[in-house]
Amino acid sequence: MVRPLHTKLSSDVSLNPAADALSLLHATACQIDGAGRLTWIDPTKACLFLQSSQPPSHFDELDLAVEGAAFQALRRGHPVRIRRPSNLEVIANVAQQIIVFREITALPPEYVPHVPRAANDPEALMLKSALADNRMCLFRQPIISSADNQVVRWECLSRLIQVDGRIVGPVEFIPAAERAGLVGELDIETLNLALSALTREQDTQLAINVSAGTIADAAACGDYLEILGHNQAISNRLTVEITESIAIHDLDAAARFGQSVRSAGARLALDDFGEGHTSFRSIRALPLDEIKIDGAYVQNIESRDDSRAFVIAIDQLARGLGMETVAERVETAEEAEALREIGVIGQQGYFYGKPRSTGK
Repeated sequence: MVRPLHTKLSSDVSLNPAADALSLLHATACQIDGAGRLTWIDPTKACLFLQSSQPPSHFDELDLAVEGAAFQALRRGHPVRIRRPSNLEVIANVAQQIIVFREITALPPEYVPHVPRAANDPEALMLKSALADNRMCLFRQPIISSADNQVVRWECLSRLIQVDGRIVGPVEFIPAAERAGLVGELDIETLNLALSALTREQDTQLAINVSAGTIADAAACGDYLEILGHNQAISNRLTVEITESIAIHDLDAAARFGQSVRSAGARLALDDFGEGHTSFRSIRALPLDEIKIDGAYVQNIESRDDSRAFVIAIDQLARGLGMETVAERVETAEEAEALREIGVIGQQGYFYGKPRSTGK
């Protein structure tokens, strides 16, 4: 349901926000993509409601009809946390009887924040400039086989090259990407860079991460899967990693995305397993090739019976379902040996190598 909003009709008759927001939904609901373009569900009613000849076609155009603290909060980059009816998230409380909705999956609002004006955000401008200038690159971290310590694939980690040549990690640009609605573009650029690398390096296998926000955004997700589908000749050497969060909040969307990834020939992995609250039902429902065990259960595993029991259980479950396991954040020889004794197929962490540039 909708959290109470302060909304007022032109006649100054106050509305019961929860009930009246829903009654106004049909006239004021629209879809908004990652670029801020609006698609109104009923343009005719929207025109009557907005008292205009045509409804706005872009989020920024609402500026002429918008007031209120919620919109100002959006301009400053703070998503408005309002509960949504069904699969519609309220992304702005617009004065003068306007409420804007975004059709998404069941993900919580923090996965799909939208900021109408990236021009007011220096970090977002930096990010847009870097994407336009092809200043994104991929560092790689090895994933090794427990059996022989040989590299089986490399996980690709996004980096941005600043104008001054400084390379920055995701902690410095992901928040801006989320505020500016650029997460989908980042994921697609990561995919393109990985596919280019696979084209050049015939014997290499790579893994990349895709965000929950991209899977939740119909346009971005469609573009992502289309690119993957057009590269089936090399996608069998690519693993796409999804996080527990998407599996927790929208299992159906995660399953559909995963099936499309598999149909394109790529592998699907569940990242950071054990970090959240993924159920065994989720593991069974997702078309997984691999489960990556969160590093919290790897740390000091040689001396912690509880962590050892957890890893053994997950490894046996994965094997029973025909999946591989990879242990993350392996940092010591003792941890590596304990994982090898358990039978975990792959390992990844600083013990084997930090993320590094390939110079390509």
